[in-house]
Amino acid sequence: MEIHLPQGQLPLMRLVLARGIRYQAPAGIPVNEFLTQHLRLDADFIQNRIQTIFMEGQAVDRPEETRIIKPCSLGLSAAMPGLFGAAFRKEGQYRAMRRSYNAGRSGPDNSESGSTVPVTVKCFNQVAEAIGNDLLGRGVCMDAGDFLQFWNSQRSLLEPGCLGVWMDGAQIDPGQVADRLGETTGDVVLKTHAPG
Repeated sequence: MEIHLPQGQLPLMRLVLARGIRYQAPAGIPVNEFLTQHLRLDADFIQNRIQTIFMEGQAVDRPEETRIIKPCSLGLSAAMPGLFGAAFRKEGQYRAMRRSYNAGRSGPDNSESGSTVPVTVKCFNQVAEAIGNDLLGRGVCMDAGDFLQFWNSQRSLLEPGCLGVWMDGAQIDPGQVADRLGETTGDVVLKTHAPG
């Protein structure tokens, strides 16, 4: 599905990244390497702009050592406010207040050579703002039902300004998106384009 939107609607569209985009990662890949290869993030962005990484809801302190060895979800966030943000910040001074996922994910890699595992990435706040347009411009894979829920929650804002929607190569009316997605199961590849 390709959606053409005015530039002003891209911030609204980036909210879809919090619902999760899907990748297949080589089993045993370190989180840092996954973010570099699949999201095309540079080391400086990972180190300085992503202040909190959650794997299966637990904070990751050392993404360069923490390996993806089974299906998981990764949450990426910029600095969060208050004590909560301080406690969950990578290598933060208050990290003793919570458990780190590193204990279960670092160490030897016993994953089968050549195998892949599904990874769902959720991008929040300034991380979504910084990388969202690029990700959506290249195209992201996500659960069709998740995208349908997002579209239905935002359709009153997205549909009136929408410049065009293409599904399976054919142009459809923006008002038909919900009906067409309601007939879809599995994943949808979503791509956005904003002229100018």
